Amino acid sequence: MTIAFDAKRAFHNSRGLGNYSRDLLRLAATYADDNRYLLCNPRQGAVRTMGADITGKMEELTPHGLWRLSPSAWRTWGCTEDVIHAGADAYWGLSAELPLNVHRTKLKTIVTVHDAIFIRYPELYSPTYRWLFTKKVHYACRVADIIVAVSRQTADDCINLLGADEKKVRVLYQGCSNIFRTKHSNTEIEATLKNYNIPANYILYVGAIEERKNIRNLILALRDLPDCPPLVIAGGRSRYAEEMKQLASELHLPVFFRHDIPFAEFPKLYQGATSFAYVSLFEGFGIPILESLCSGTPVVTSIGSCFSETGGNAALYADPTNPHDIADKLRQTLTDSLLRQQMREAGYKHAELFTDQHIGQEIKTLLNDIKI
Repeated sequence: MTIAFDAKRAFHNSRGLGNYSRDLLRLAATYADDNRYLLCNPRQGAVRTMGADITGKMEELTPHGLWRLSPSAWRTWGCTEDVIHAGADAYWGLSAELPLNVHRTKLKTIVTVHDAIFIRYPELYSPTYRWLFTKKVHYACRVADIIVAVSRQTADDCINLLGADEKKVRVLYQGCSNIFRTKHSNTEIEATLKNYNIPANYILYVGAIEERKNIRNLILALRDLPDCPPLVIAGGRSRYAEEMKQLASELHLPVFFRHDIPFAEFPKLYQGATSFAYVSLFEGFGIPILESLCSGTPVVTSIGSCFSETGGNAALYADPTNPHDIADKLRQTLTDSLLRQQMREAGYKHAELFTDQHIGQEIKTLLNDIKI
C-alpha cells in the first residue's frame, strides 16, 4: 500500500507538531516497512533535517508548475491530484487537516487531531485563524475514515466539541525521540550547562513561551519557595517571553530564558534539572512531560486535561491557576530526595507505555486496518 502524508510540519516545524510528525514517520518506516510512503512538502528545504531512517524510505512530493507560486494552495488542493498520480492509496493528515477536495477521490483518509484548544480557549487565537482552522478541522473529522487522537482527552473533545463519529476515533499516543532515553554523564551535562550559562540545581521548563503555557503562574510560584532555586525557561522568542522577563525582573526572581538551544542538547538539559515544571492550562498530550520522564527528572504538571495520561502516577499535579499549589508541589520535589527517587523510578516505568515498539505496532495495525 502507498500512503501519502501531509509533511509540512515534519519539514518546517521545530516544535511539538514537527516532532510528532517526524517521530510518527520514523516509526511507520520502521514498523510498517512493507508500505510505500510519500511526503507532501509544500516548500523545499527544512527547518529540521529528518534522518536517513525516514528520508531513505520515503519519497518527497513538492509543488510543480503554477502551484509553486502558492505552496499553501497546493497543500490544500493541488497535492491531491499529485498523490493520486503517484499511486497513493491513502492520505494521512498529521496536523488536523486534509486537502479540501479529498472527499471527491477514492483515497482512504486518516487525520490526526492533537487538541481542541482553539475551541476551549478562543481568546488565544485571532478570529480569522480560529474561523479558518475550525472549518478545516470539522471538514477533516467529517470526511476522514479514521480520526487519530493523541490522547483520551483529545478523543473526547473530537466527539463532544468537534462532532466526530465516535466509531471513527482511535487513541494513538505519541512517543518522543529516543535521545531522551540515553543517559549522559555528569561531565557531559556540566559541559552543556556551562556552554549555555545555566546555573546548577535548577527547575526546568521546556516548550513554547506563550500565554497558554502559564509561565506567569510558574514564575509567581517561585515567591513561595525558600532560597528560591533558579528557573530555566527554554523555548522560542515571543512577545509573551519578553513580558515574562519583565515580570521576573520586577519580582527579583532568578529566571533564565534560553531561546537557541539545539534539540540534541535537551536530554542533558532535562537530566541536569532537579525538577521539571509544566503547568500548562491545557494540552493535547504534552510531549515535554514524557521527555522528562524518560530523562529521569521529576515532573510537576497540571491537574486536568490530558496530563494524567502522559504523567501517570509518576508526576505531581498542581492547580495551574494557583501559584501557591504549584510552589507546594515543586517544594516537595526539591526537598525530598526519597520522593525524587521514587518519582524517577515511576517515571521510567510509565515511559515504557510510550516506547517505539508499543507505538510502532499500533501504527502498523492502524495502517493495516485502513486497507480493509
